[in-house]
Amino acid sequence: MASKWVPKLILTEEQWEAFVEEAKKLDDYWASLLLFIAYTGCRVSEAATLLWERVNFETREALIWRSKRGKSRYVPLHPIVIKYLNKIKPKEPRGWVWPSRKPKRTKRGHVSTRAIEYKIKEIGERIGVRNLHPHALRHTVASLMLAKGVDPPTVRDILGHSSLQVTDIYSHAYPEARKRAIMVLK
Repeated sequence: MASKWVPKLILTEEQWEAFVEEAKKLDDYWASLLLFIAYTGCRVSEAATLLWERVNFETREALIWRSKRGKSRYVPLHPIVIKYLNKIKPKEPRGWVWPSRKPKRTKRGHVSTRAIEYKIKEIGERIGVRNLHPHALRHTVASLMLAKGVDPPTVRDILGHSSLQVTDIYSHAYPEARKRAIMVLK
């Protein structure tokens, strides 16, 4: 049985693209972080706690370690994300990918989820989306992948969903995708 819950906000493809373009205008630290979230659909906490040792530039993927429910998964990295990660990659890549810029304010040493939420909301305002929350990017990534034909099990694996039922929530976000689907038949 499918869930009755539906996401409150899923960006249109145009809004998502506008978000990506605005993120690219930021300094390399923020651009790499927000593009990582926008292209992987990772949760904010997963991005904030990413370690350099878990980014594999050769295989173009990152290991999301013990995420929700204590499970780990690999997420593929889009070439744009790789490009921006290379811009911030230190000579000896160790520790947090995005360390706190205000180390006295955080005990953990990585960027705070609150700072990420603020930056995403700020970009949302610039692109005309009020109160843009990071999880809306996650919902959007899932919906866009499904609308563009990525099979649900792959989307589930990338986002770390517990079941296909969770992933199925996003299959209804773009009704035009269902209309295009029947056009593949001859």
